[in-house]
Amino acid sequence: MTSVEELSIEDFIKKKIDEAERQLSSDQPPLRARAVVLLRQLVRGPLEELLKDHKQKDTQSPSTLPLIVELNDDYKTITENVEQVLHLVHDIIRVCVKALEDTESYVFLASIQTIVTVADVCPSHSMPILIEAISSGKVMFFVCHSPFGVETQLTSAQRIKITEALIFTIKRRGEAIRLYGSMLMNSILYSRSELSAATANHHAGLFTSIQHETEKYFRGSDETQGRLDDYDESFNDIEEKGIRVNTGGPVFNTEENDVVRSACISVVVQLLSSMHSADLEPYCQLLIRLGINALRLDYSRIVRRAAAALCRELYFCSLREIGDDISSITVSSIKFSIALVAGDEALLFATLKRCIAADDVDMISSRRVLVSSVKGKTRLYDAAIIARCEEALDARTNLMESGVVDAIKLYLHSLSF
Repeated sequence: MTSVEELSIEDFIKKKIDEAERQLSSDQPPLRARAVVLLRQLVRGPLEELLKDHKQKDTQSPSTLPLIVELNDDYKTITENVEQVLHLVHDIIRVCVKALEDTESYVFLASIQTIVTVADVCPSHSMPILIEAISSGKVMFFVCHSPFGVETQLTSAQRIKITEALIFTIKRRGEAIRLYGSMLMNSILYSRSELSAATANHHAGLFTSIQHETEKYFRGSDETQGRLDDYDESFNDIEEKGIRVNTGGPVFNTEENDVVRSACISVVVQLLSSMHSADLEPYCQLLIRLGINALRLDYSRIVRRAAAALCRELYFCSLREIGDDISSITVSSIKFSIALVAGDEALLFATLKRCIAADDVDMISSRRVLVSSVKGKTRLYDAAIIARCEEALDARTNLMESGVVDAIKLYLHSLSF
């Protein structure tokens, strides 16, 4: 029997991946959680050491090798090393994605953290996998045991959890995410996914229940019938109110596909808060149109919540770009703000005001009957959407008070002559 000492580091990693995958089939949740933790330790230990041994940096991959190279033994070794590490990373992520289906929260949460760890250690190998998973809903894994790729179709729940892992990764990398920022933006905004918005054809009773439970969550009592017997006293706390609004409220099983769509927008929101404004300028007008269309047309309150956060982040991004020292501003330093004003910002402003007025969404009457505002279309009122739209308008007010917007309008007007 071969001892651990006689195994190469690559074979040792493969052995541990197989062991973790076997433990994932256990009927004991602690063993399944241990399997995922084992993978994370594997990434932070042997896999990281393997990367150092191969002298692989984040930007070194088969796609970034020189177009013209001398085909000698050294080049062959480098190529084999890259492919070997790539297969190991694919195998680890494949097992983690499998663990995301687990119903035990501490198993799939551990899996999310392991995926984040893989992205930290070897982003050049893992980021394309995560991007493909979110944008298309399926991943081609190139694993150690198969000469061919293994295509995996992902469920909505898996895509949502992978999105959470990607958002964590973007936060951890900060401005360093710009290396993959364009790839992420293009994949999410332009890729074709098999998931589409479902038609809101649920019966009125279901919509009434969703609206009632959501209002109860935000307000702390059943105000639609004037009862205070189930009032939540903790809701008197201002901090508690803020937490409830920021979390967005309860999500129901019928809204799972909508959560996937909103999660993609949430990735864009995180990119807006992390990337440099100059890198975001080419996407500004497209993001404005995305926010406007989602707030005005989409029936899903989950998607509209994410769209409201997107609109808010557009103004925040412009404020960060302008900074505190207005005297040092040049045209080249505020490209994103110029694109924002030159785009449909006025229409965005009108859309946000319309959302706050809530004259195009459905309410529940005092008799717990859903009152429709637009014939043939159900769009539920949502307090989280209103709160995020108000935050967006507050950011816009600060932007207008800086005087930069008026200066940009004069600059754009001068270009028309």
